[in-house]
Amino acid sequence: MKNSAVLFDTLFTFAAVFFAALFISDWFLRDARVFPFAVTAALFVSYFVLRRHRKKPLRKAPDTLDALLNKFVFSPPEYALSFSRKALERKGTVQRKNKLLRVGTTAFYPCFLPEPLTAANVTEGYARAVKLGAKRLVILSAYGAASETAALAARLQDPQTEVWDFARVYAFFCYLGHPPTQTLRLKSQKKRFALKDAVARPKAIKYVFTATVLLFFARFAPFAPLYAVTAAVCFTLALVCLFLSHGTETHKKHKKRE
Repeated sequence: MKNSAVLFDTLFTFAAVFFAALFISDWFLRDARVFPFAVTAALFVSYFVLRRHRKKPLRKAPDTLDALLNKFVFSPPEYALSFSRKALERKGTVQRKNKLLRVGTTAFYPCFLPEPLTAANVTEGYARAVKLGAKRLVILSAYGAASETAALAARLQDPQTEVWDFARVYAFFCYLGHPPTQTLRLKSQKKRFALKDAVARPKAIKYVFTATVLLFFARFAPFAPLYAVTAAVCFTLALVCLFLSHGTETHKKHKKRE
């Protein structure tokens, strides 16, 4: 599916650039050089389009990427260690020791938690990497690290420490030729429309702004009565927002007095 999409995109780009160059060059040259110029321009642009597709890392839809991430987060730690080891074996010989995976002088620490990493998580991985004698430590995580923790990791040297979020981890696994395939989908939360949210006090200013814009365009656009009626509805909703919020505040004050 991906290859067919790349082929279609390349062919479509070639055709579009060819006809555009043919028309433009014919306007200026008006001789036999028109056709070679159009073919050359189309091949030139198509080459860079194809090259961009090849360099482009594999991407997943957000919901699919979340499902892949959930499999790492909500599985036993052995799953992340085992999968990461199989992926790193494509890079070189992997040495596993004390929950770390070492390839050459780089140690990888799979630490997929359902929240950003804390300083304790980074310190734990750093201490293990020091014992292992690694020169570089890469912590594979789900949601990266909190801002303060990320700043702390950036200052750690010998081994030099990096924290990767799952988007970067996924791109790395794809680069190694071993992308994750197992998913774990969570039940989606259905959002219900609440009438009180539509007539909340902060919405009043939005209704007024919308009504003002509609009245402005009603002077120039066709179907002016439709604009005016919609603006009147927006003004009415703004008044309802203010009235209901005032009534709620008054009710709360009476309750406090009681």
